[in-house]
Amino acid sequence: MNRRTLIGAAAVSAALPLLHRVASAQTPPKTKNVVFVHGLFADGSCWSKVIARLQPKGVNCTSVQNPLTSLQEASEAARRAIAAQPGPTVLVGHSFSGMIVSEVGVDPKVWLETINAEDPIGVDSHARWQTGCRHG
Repeated sequence: MNRRTLIGAAAVSAALPLLHRVASAQTPPKTKNVVFVHGLFADGSCWSKVIARLQPKGVNCTSVQNPLTSLQEASEAARRAIAAQPGPTVLVGHSFSGMIVSEVGVDPKVWLETINAEDPIGVDSHARWQTGCRHG
């Protein structure tokens, strides 16, 4: 057996357990819960246009009102909103709330996190146009 064959065999045997885990991974559940977290220079109402489009489709929407006093207190507000959801939840953040989403997104109820940040040079982004959330 030459070196190339030995290395190939070793790589395949090392990858098999990983491939087995990927193949048997749990399919994410369908969820009807979304928790929105606003940015620094906004409040929970900045998600009202998005919520108005989702609720008629049967989506349970919650917009967190961050206290904007500290990252810890803002994260606790988001944790309370997640805990109040009746099942798996999509967690959506805008701008500054990316730090909050990253911190609380480890909750077992959270199946998907998404962070939509604005352009750092201040150009109006698609996110601002769609949601009404201001930069922050």
